[in-house]
Amino acid sequence: MKARQQFGEVLDKAYYQGRSFLIERAGKPVAAIMPARLYEAIQRESRQRFSACVTETRSEFATLSTLEKD
Repeated sequence: MKARQQFGEVLDKAYYQGRSFLIERAGKPVAAIMPARLYEAIQRESRQRFSACVTETRSEFATLSTLEKD
């Protein structure tokens, strides 16, 4: 499907049918269209994973600092 020619239809399918689309330029993926609720869920999960990673890294550095002082 040519997104440029049928953009409204692509948006409707994303919103009403929950479909996702990969947009390509010259055969290479450049963007995606997906339902907003899916995008928001991905962003929320990404932030949670990042936060967990930061917490773990801080904990590991705190342990290193304690070991180095002894």
